[in-house]
Amino acid sequence: MASRNGLNPKIRGSKGVGFNRALPAPFGFDKSFKGVNDTDYFTVPGLVGQLVPMTFTLEFWTKPALANIGAYQGYFLWVDSSGKSAYVQIRPPGENCFSFFFPANTNVTTTQFVLDVWNHIVFTVDFVANRAKAIVNGNVASAISVSVGAYTQAPFNEIRLLDRNSAGSGKLVVDEFRVYNRIISDVEIVSNYNIGLGNNASITEGLLTWYKFEAFENLDFSLLQDNSEMHVGMRDYSGHNNHALPNPGMVTNPALPNYPLNYF
Repeated sequence: MASRNGLNPKIRGSKGVGFNRALPAPFGFDKSFKGVNDTDYFTVPGLVGQLVPMTFTLEFWTKPALANIGAYQGYFLWVDSSGKSAYVQIRPPGENCFSFFFPANTNVTTTQFVLDVWNHIVFTVDFVANRAKAIVNGNVASAISVSVGAYTQAPFNEIRLLDRNSAGSGKLVVDEFRVYNRIISDVEIVSNYNIGLGNNASITEGLLTWYKFEAFENLDFSLLQDNSEMHVGMRDYSGHNNHALPNPGMVTNPALPNYPLNYF
């Protein structure tokens, strides 16, 4: 028990990642990812073999410029062990929206984003309740909601992040890429949007991955985190060590041309 004279100080527990929580640093947009080559994308080996969540949220920021919007370019893809897939892609120039396609041949498409400014994109998917929603720039009142269709849960077999090559050649700037194993609330969405200024995840419970794209680091991709599988990659800030592995050929040295991390 702590005394008031300071001679018997109370020992406090450490803070930070623990009990499925991550202690976020003060928020501030800094660097972001802009693939230079069409083969510049990431995989997430740590999630392969884990069950696809029956409820999940995809959240990211992007700054679309008309010149960088290709035809149907991809941004998120997963394939499960049964061969079923889901993916996010940006629609062609002029449509100014994203679509999330699901295994049951259904999809949800956002309202239009705004060119040349930072846009906050959120998709929530609930296979249990058979609903999916798409929200742009914190406008939860204008969320697009659809039936998502039936899905039989299976493990992830492949995950690709920011893969343009599979669906076009455009190159958007992307930052603060987060995947949750739950549906984040409207209050969280509005808080994370923060009137366009951005914010750390207001509640970190349920985060599976969180990439800030600040720098490539030498990271441990092993299951036991025993330094047995070290690779250059992108740190996962969720606290689950689901680091993102660059596709071979991606430039990870900032001193070389075609380095894909840039300031906003």
